[in-house]
Amino acid sequence: GAASAKALAEAGAIVVAVDIDGALVEKMAQSLAAHQHRTLAIAADAAVDASDPYAALDPRPFGMFPSNAPLTQPDVAASLQALGLAWMRGAGGQPTVFWSLVDPDRSGDPARMSFAGTTTGPAGEPIAFDYDRDIAAALASGVNVMMNLDVAPEPWSSYRVSGSWLPTNETAYRAFVEATVRRYPGVRVWQVGNEPNAETTPEQAGLPDPGPAVRELADFAALQRVSYEAAKSADPSVVMVLAGTVEVVPDRRDDYYDALLDALAGCCVDVLDFHLYGDPAGGTLAPPTEPRFPGYQDIETGAADFRSRLDARGLSRARIWITETGSPSGTYRFGPLMLTATEAEQARDLPKRWLTALASGVDKTFWFGMHDGYGEWDDDYFDHVGLIYDGHGGSAGTPKLAYWAYWQMTRQLGGCRWSEVERLTTTVPETRAYRCPLDAGGDVVVAWWDTFNVAGWSEGAATTITVPWASAAAVMRAAVPSAASGAEVA
Repeated sequence: GAASAKALAEAGAIVVAVDIDGALVEKMAQSLAAHQHRTLAIAADAAVDASDPYAALDPRPFGMFPSNAPLTQPDVAASLQALGLAWMRGAGGQPTVFWSLVDPDRSGDPARMSFAGTTTGPAGEPIAFDYDRDIAAALASGVNVMMNLDVAPEPWSSYRVSGSWLPTNETAYRAFVEATVRRYPGVRVWQVGNEPNAETTPEQAGLPDPGPAVRELADFAALQRVSYEAAKSADPSVVMVLAGTVEVVPDRRDDYYDALLDALAGCCVDVLDFHLYGDPAGGTLAPPTEPRFPGYQDIETGAADFRSRLDARGLSRARIWITETGSPSGTYRFGPLMLTATEAEQARDLPKRWLTALASGVDKTFWFGMHDGYGEWDDDYFDHVGLIYDGHGGSAGTPKLAYWAYWQMTRQLGGCRWSEVERLTTTVPETRAYRCPLDAGGDVVVAWWDTFNVAGWSEGAATTITVPWASAAAVMRAAVPSAASGAEVA
């Protein structure tokens, strides 16, 4: 209740408890003044297991796939730094280094490879690329960078063997991978491809139309193995990530990765990546006549499923990441549906994804989209998942509430022992609490009530939960500012 929370807050800061959905919220301005950003550093002389390059990575779980954010602009880089990010997938608008761009003649000669130039877009328009500039800007932000490697931007490219993910010239492609890894020693994590279990349209596949949707291509395991061997040949200490799955769908198991992992036979996977989006209300926004959307809670089942698949194939040492997750705010188009979510709903959803992931054995989680807008604006789902407005729905450059939720999360959880995060038992239906032990002693407990699953709930209704607590006092602090929009906070 309010009186208990007030008493806890007045007792002094021994540990921090975060009430995500509660009405007892401090103004973000007070939080900004009272708390400094804590950075978890890795000592240069830290002992590293040479047989496990993963041990040398920054252990913090806070990631971002900034999508089309122009990292060469100082204000964008500053926004990333201010968030407390630890990891970034891609370098602004260049998440993937493509063989077809760097070595268009398929020479395999590093002296003839070019990491900057111009290519042609789908409408014949010239598109400039500059991997050196973009990766340098990403690394200069102070955030750890993960990049992708692939044969070509298009699945059905002439640079691939027909009907296959494999390159037409394996020797030249291997040379490209080796040259790329050597060129960017600051990038310690590389991923091959993206969502190989996606389906493609008959037109994309070159099939008669109408025709059935098909799996993209064959031989992805072979591409993973070739890329893995080439990258490790260039630098045995890099970490290789298996391409992320297309979104984990509730109640529908996708067996594509069973065959993929079987073909890899216990090899070539340092990290497995899966993607999970959905809505910010636990998958409840769509009408009951529609298939259930994913919600943050589906991270638990997805992580457990992939953990069992890895362990059953001799890959118990492989870690699990989520390099794409997110949920939208505003009114957005999802297929034939138009759905609406508030800034506050998106903001409350964000830390739930990290806590659930950590307690489920997911080491790192990356939010998709620093800014709203993905490609040409058409009000679709991905136009609305960013943490900063691009001019649609809010003034360009204005942070949403979810931005401040991320800001608060990195500060309050910055000193956690990540592998020890655990879900606590709560007796009130639709409530959750997670305990994060701190390196400095004490705990952070993160708790919330999923009121979107509570029949008859109305604004202002409250509940009480009890969690284990060893200290004599605590501070309760909200993870989401008490404001209707991020503009009021900024």
